[in-house]
Amino acid sequence: MLRLTSVEASYGHVKALRGISLHVGQGEIVTLIGANGAGKSTILQAISGLVRADSGSIAFDGQDTTRANSGQIVRLGLCQVPEGRQVFGSLSVADNLLLGAWSRWSGANRREVLADVQDQFERFPRLGERRSQPAGSLSGGEQQMLALARGLMSRPRMLMLDEPSLGLAPIIASQFLAEVSRLRDEGLTVLLVEQNARAALRTADRGYVLETGRIVLEGTAQDLLNNPEVQRAYLGKGDDVWA
Repeated sequence: MLRLTSVEASYGHVKALRGISLHVGQGEIVTLIGANGAGKSTILQAISGLVRADSGSIAFDGQDTTRANSGQIVRLGLCQVPEGRQVFGSLSVADNLLLGAWSRWSGANRREVLADVQDQFERFPRLGERRSQPAGSLSGGEQQMLALARGLMSRPRMLMLDEPSLGLAPIIASQFLAEVSRLRDEGLTVLLVEQNARAALRTADRGYVLETGRIVLEGTAQDLLNNPEVQRAYLGKGDDVWA
């Protein structure tokens, strides 16, 4: 469904991605793990059209999106839920959801969009209870629910999640990743960047390990969990890490 081939990207004179090649198959959860600054978020931004690739190619569902803008990419069915949630704090929960469907908002689709808002309230009942509250008044976990629901409002075929557990209590983070697994079971494809490598690999089907803008390891999630180098560098002591 998604394929990157030899992608390089820079911030000014600093090379952030160095020959990144990876793929995500339909119905998979694929995770990117690595230290801060390894290039994980830059990969998502390059796919989303927020960072322009210097070279290489990006294709989504067989269509070259290397030079596409973010709006075009969302309309193709590829949506990113950003790091830090970035909800519109002064707007209500319901209005945040409506903004997630901006690419679909037309006279013919408005009734459909409003039905999707109700679907998200059924998926996340806590959001339904707070539908009229300003999004900025929600807890961190509730804001993360809202960010995910807002992303789903575009009806994506593939969702990219950037550090969804950041700042969340362990039990809330675990529940969130369980919801990501349920979305995969419903047919959604997911590319996941997650600070907790063990939890990410327990959620994912496959993974890639990045160091300084390069992919240094790839494999099934179980193979990476069992890899001594990955265990030593990223997985800590195991059972004391939430997942």
